[in-house]
Amino acid sequence: MLNFNLKYPLLKWSLLHLSGVYLTWVGLTYYPLVKSYDKGAWIRMVKKYPMTQAGKEKLVDELTFLKGIKRKELDQQIKKARGFCDFSEDVSFGEMLNERSALDKHIESIEDMLYQAELIIPNKGNSSIITLGDTVTFVEIPNGEEETYTIVGTVEADPSQHKISSESPIGKSLLGKKENDQVSIQTPNGQTEVVIVRVN
Repeated sequence: MLNFNLKYPLLKWSLLHLSGVYLTWVGLTYYPLVKSYDKGAWIRMVKKYPMTQAGKEKLVDELTFLKGIKRKELDQQIKKARGFCDFSEDVSFGEMLNERSALDKHIESIEDMLYQAELIIPNKGNSSIITLGDTVTFVEIPNGEEETYTIVGTVEADPSQHKISSESPIGKSLLGKKENDQVSIQTPNGQTEVVIVRVN
């Protein structure tokens, strides 16, 4: 029988047991917990966000802009609007409040990604095995043209820049493979066969 000393009695907790991993439920958010055997405490499992150094720096720049400029601009607009608007009828004032709330959530999301960032270390060895951060060139069988993509974490994925997520169908299929391998990729149009020609 598990005995929990809840410090926050107003929270409703429920517990699921899945292969030794316990999940607590608070509101609509699931927080996976695992047992810390050295201290006997319950700790929260956190999601890691794989990203390159360049990707991390881009997030830092975005966060600096949002907190240092965008958030302050919104605060000033709201402060100014409070001086003369009718709160019960002014739709634009409510929209500004909603925009600030959405911005705060976005800022929190970026802060969480940076806190849990896991830097991708480029493969500098002689191995041709495909890992996160590698740039892969392949050809679709039988008569396709060469296509080149860099496999990155979900945070940096941008198909327009030929950066695909490691969790995408193509990314999942390519990881762990090597040059000259023939790979099956499941796409919305069906299964596609490709041959890997280069790994950089």
